[in-house]
Amino acid sequence: MLDSRMGGVCSSRRRSVTAAGCRRVRLAREVYRCSSTDHGPPNQNYLEQLRRHVMKKAAVYLALGEQLSIKIKDIDMAGEFEPWNTPGNDIRMIRHIYPPRVELHYQLKDAEGNVLKEGQVRLTEPNYQMRSVQNSQDTMRYEKALLDDWLASTFSGRATRKGLNPES
Repeated sequence: MLDSRMGGVCSSRRRSVTAAGCRRVRLAREVYRCSSTDHGPPNQNYLEQLRRHVMKKAAVYLALGEQLSIKIKDIDMAGEFEPWNTPGNDIRMIRHIYPPRVELHYQLKDAEGNVLKEGQVRLTEPNYQMRSVQNSQDTMRYEKALLDDWLASTFSGRATRKGLNPES
């Protein structure tokens, strides 16, 4: 399993606090695939893009001292590399029959290490092409939107209660 640490969100751009007061987000992956007919190894840049995106978005939902671990078990990106394209000519075809899918396990702990929330979820968005996405040039725009929706639906009540702004 590749463990891609997301580090504490205690950078100079955010709030400078002691280690005990950090918000921590950790992302790990077990399996990664671009699609079921992917011709080669996964592009590590995709995982790094997701890591940075999830770190930024998830941290705003956490209180100081809380830790969120997310283990991505599978990512099936929107679209498909269709079989008539040779490996040198991979073009991801975005069609309604190829929605993005993400399977993950998450665990939220408080500052003392007590588990506050935990679960395993399978995310998909069959109508992904009907929605507006922020950056139409982003290769992983649909997967990021899917994860954003999940973060908001799972943790948004916490952000409001804690006075945090998920759009920061």
